[in-house]
Amino acid sequence: MQLSDLRTAVRSRAGIDPADGMLIDSVLNSFINGAVRQVAIMQDWDWNFASETITSVIDQDSYDRAARATKTDMVVDILDGGLLQQTSRAMAVRFQDRGSIPRFWYVLAGKLHLSPTPKTVRTYRHVYVTSEAPLSANDDEPSIPDYAIDLVIVKAALMATARTDNTSQQRLLAEEEKDLIDALDDEARRSRGSATIHSRRDWYV
Repeated sequence: MQLSDLRTAVRSRAGIDPADGMLIDSVLNSFINGAVRQVAIMQDWDWNFASETITSVIDQDSYDRAARATKTDMVVDILDGGLLQQTSRAMAVRFQDRGSIPRFWYVLAGKLHLSPTPKTVRTYRHVYVTSEAPLSANDDEPSIPDYAIDLVIVKAALMATARTDNTSQQRLLAEEEKDLIDALDDEARRSRGSATIHSRRDWYV
């Protein structure tokens, strides 16, 4: 759904007259982008996974990740299909003398680190969770699929009704938001066998 359509849907759901000068397009855009971010961080949704190819450099252990990467999910050695194991910086020090081919990874200061430090050139597939790009042009679309977009609309409508002090509509939207979150959580567990999201801790199951 495009940004212009999202604004229309938010106004409709919030019961706001399109001519209301209090909620101009730029204000609604900020509410919609805020709602998109809120939905995105609920868990590692399927639609926010991406991958890139990283080629190792001899004697270099740190590599830039994609600009919008927020979390590394896995690193795969393309040559042999081996899955590198996640570790910590402290543990990685212990692996430095264990061969010349990286078998472990960790993230520090936004960079992907391979351990042991590569002594040969190899190619790796870096699978990561990406953040949503801000919506600004009328035809911009979030990566959130249609079956989940209602939650964005309701969350943005809640922000809009807070601005207009429409408490009765807020109550209705708050109940709808809860139902949509439950339905989306069920859909995620059915499609990926994901654990139910109770806290930030559960994101890393």
